[in-house]
Amino acid sequence: HQLKTPLTSLSLIVELMQQYTEKPELKQLTEQMLNQTDHLRSLVISLLNLSRMDAGILQFIPKEIIIEELLFSAAEPILPVLKEKQQTFQMQGNLDCSLFCDIGWTIEGIGNILKNCSEHTPNKGSILVSVFQNPIYTEIQIEDNGEGFTPVELPHLFERFYKGKHSAKDSIGIGLALSKSIIERQNGEIRAENRMEGGARFRIKFYKI
Repeated sequence: HQLKTPLTSLSLIVELMQQYTEKPELKQLTEQMLNQTDHLRSLVISLLNLSRMDAGILQFIPKEIIIEELLFSAAEPILPVLKEKQQTFQMQGNLDCSLFCDIGWTIEGIGNILKNCSEHTPNKGSILVSVFQNPIYTEIQIEDNGEGFTPVELPHLFERFYKGKHSAKDSIGIGLALSKSIIERQNGEIRAENRMEGGARFRIKFYKI
């Protein structure tokens, strides 16, 4: 709360400034301030979640959910970006099967991976999610047709604070690390690889208990 409360107050102040100014240049500046404050809040929350996970104090509450619904919820925050970059998002496979997981945390974990794929995929590129299920595990594959990973990047992708060659300027390298922790805390595993056709692929497996 010592970090989140001041950031929330700052966002409210900037929003009030927007309402009380009529000058276009000031409105533009306050919009930029609000965007940076929101970004800072997101980073603080992610860092706090990683710390709580390390300490073992985050509680996971498993519930059953249809995978198609889970994936739609994970993709929802990046839909405006996909539209802006004219990227296609498709799902295929056993979408009507169910997964027993902590819904909120799993949505965040998968959402981070989708965001990463979108950032590293060019305009008019594509992101494909495939779902497979067998008696042992449920697998979710997320792949794109971007530049893929370099041999140097692959061993370090899920390390916290690691930034690859094509990472966004404002990235601090915690999204994939958080996704890995969320998945592994739920009897799962994740790995990354390059597609033979070009682009990246993330393979997530949730093992049945």
